[in-house]
Amino acid sequence: VTTYPASYSATEHSERWKVLDEKGPCVECRKVDDQANVDVPVLSSRQMSICRTRRVAVGRTTSFKHDVNSMQRPPKPTLVPFLAAGFNFASGRRILEVPYDAHSAYLFDGEETSLAVRAWTHGYDFYHPDRDIVSHLYIPNRSPLRPVFWTQDWGQRARVQFWTMLRINYLLGLHDLLDYWVNATLLDTRDATIYGLGTRRRAVDYWSYVGVTPDRDGVEWSPGRCKVFSTTGLPAFPVDAPGSHNDYSKYAESFPSEAMAEATVDANYA
Repeated sequence: VTTYPASYSATEHSERWKVLDEKGPCVECRKVDDQANVDVPVLSSRQMSICRTRRVAVGRTTSFKHDVNSMQRPPKPTLVPFLAAGFNFASGRRILEVPYDAHSAYLFDGEETSLAVRAWTHGYDFYHPDRDIVSHLYIPNRSPLRPVFWTQDWGQRARVQFWTMLRINYLLGLHDLLDYWVNATLLDTRDATIYGLGTRRRAVDYWSYVGVTPDRDGVEWSPGRCKVFSTTGLPAFPVDAPGSHNDYSKYAESFPSEAMAEATVDANYA
């Protein structure tokens, strides 16, 4: 259940937003600035944000689960590596270039990461807003106000979800790394070219940008970056010319050492 302030309205008056629109960003929230016709008061000095993510084992496969934290409100929208599936605004072109996977039944953990990797490799960037313009009803699972798919027939649906996760890992180029024990011919690979990776950035570089390794033996938690997101944001990552970027054979060379990543978590997580 999502609610917008009564005063919220889309605008065509922000020159900065027009420029961003032309570049095609995928943003967690519509960017707003002093030129925009958006009257949304700043009610708090703090916001909720996805500041880090972690790798989680689901049976014999692997998925990812974000960690939501309270942080200081940034002075302006800041560049971040994460995408909130329930709250992201972009040009309608994103739906054509990076459509929602129609064959990912009952996917929950891993949905946001899957969409983020796909959008990022298509050249999209993600921004955290400088104010709250929407509220989301997130209450206990068993409340009748928020029905969820795992409260009914979960024994059957869990098996469907597991095979969906195997499909997602395959589309992200992670099958040989994570699910090598499953014969790939058994997977649902329908429309793989439609719901797969882009070619404007390498998927392996996304994991390095986030700071977590997709395999089970590497860094489990990404660095906590609340302080970074609330001030400067991450540095921009270059967009490459079209090419093949799905090679994970030497992925480890791109990732920070586990000791370095853990030290970063201790230093920056707040």
